[in-house]
Formats: sequence, C-alpha cells, structure tokens
Amino acid sequence: MVEQVVVQSDETTSEAPAVEEQVESSRPEGLPEKFESIEAMAKSYAELESKLGQPKEEPKEEAKAEEQPKSDLEIKADEAVESAGLDMDSLSAEYAESGQLADESYERLEKAGISRDIVDQFIAGQEARALQQGTEVKGLVGGEEAYVEMTQWAGQNLTEAEQTAYNNAVNSGDMETIKLAVTGLQARYTAANGTDPKLLSGKAAPTSQGGYESWAQVQADMGDPRYAKDPAFQAEVQEKLANSNL
Repeated sequence: MVEQVVVQSDETTSEAPAVEEQVESSRPEGLPEKFESIEAMAKSYAELESKLGQPKEEPKEEAKAEEQPKSDLEIKADEAVESAGLDMDSLSAEYAESGQLADESYERLEKAGISRDIVDQFIAGQEARALQQGTEVKGLVGGEEAYVEMTQWAGQNLTEAEQTAYNNAVNSGDMETIKLAVTGLQARYTAANGTDPKLLSGKAAPTSQGGYESWAQVQADMGDPRYAKDPAFQAEVQEKLANSNL
C-alpha cells in the first residue's frame, strides 16, 4: 500500500488559543459559522475529499468461471460416468493414451446405463469437435503444413520448459488460451526465420510497416477471411509480427 504524504496545517485546536483568538477577531467574510478558520474549513474539505475518493466497499462475489455450455449428451455422459464410479478426465486420459477405451471401462459404463454404442457416438462427436477446433487453430498460422513446420522448429529451438508451457496451453481445452499460445509461437518463429517465401506465391513483397501493439490486433488480422485465402495479406501479417515487440 502506498503511504500518503500528509501536509501539516497550522494548529487550530485548543492547543493554540492565540491563533483562535486572532481568527475570531478577524473572521473572514462568508466563512461558514461551523468553521473557526479558513484552515479548519480547508482541512475539513480535504478530509471529505479523501473519503469520497476512496473506493466503496462492495460485497465480494465468488468468481464464476466462464464455461462452454454442455450438450445434453455430454451432461448425461458426465452423470453416467460418475454413477459408474469413474470420471471423465480418467477416461479421456485412457483414450488419449491408447486410442480406445478398455473393455472394463465399457462394461462399467454399460452397468451405469450407457451402452457401448452410445459411448462410441460420444467419442466420435468429441473427435469431430476436436478436429474442427484443430483446423481453426492451424488456420491461424496458414494451415496444417505451416503449423507442422512451425512446431518442428519449436521442438529444436525452444527450451524444455518453453515446450512444456506451450503444450500445456494447447492442451488446456480453452480456445482463447490455445489461440494465444499458437500466435505467440508463430511470432517467435517469424522473428527467427522471417516471412515464409511460400506465402508470397511470386507476388511483390508487401511494403514495410510497423508492428502490432497488442495480441488482440494479431488475432483480429488472423481472423480476417483474407488471411486464409490471400498470400499477400498473410505476408503482411507475418511482417507485422516480425516487427512487433509483444
């Protein structure tokens, strides 16, 4: 907390009767009767101003995390998984590791009221959703090929801690976090390697320009439909990224 610097005014209390007497004998015209002196009035107004400037205390509310609404199928799946004595995180980890669920997991889910077919439909839906999100994210950097090239560079040039941080971000499940991590990695990749010649497609190089001032500007340009279709516009974005200090 920043300490306040208090400017001491002349005493106007009973400890300085001589001053009070002088004030009373030469009371300024227009001074409200409740104040004994101009100094007292100034001090009172300063205290009032200080109090008014303090933020009002408001009842604290528990922060509510913004979550994507779940579909009916996802809600039912969560309930069934819980009733089977399992949890969705462990099943997701099991599927990610082996590419399928164990027969034991299917059996426990079926006992809880969800058949193997329903489980497989749920998995297929989640895979389709992940594929759609993956396509959207990779489109930010120019598509599948550009993304693979960028991540291969990252595997050779980022520290182990940086790679872990990036992987944690892209596996977080939060699209905004994922997009920020991917565009951030692209900025480093572009700064180290320059604009990818393949993006120019034989067209004239864009004019030199300043960099971005915020990641919001980066995401706005990468979300522009031209970024996915126009190599010249892609090159402009890449150049601005290279000239940015984010």
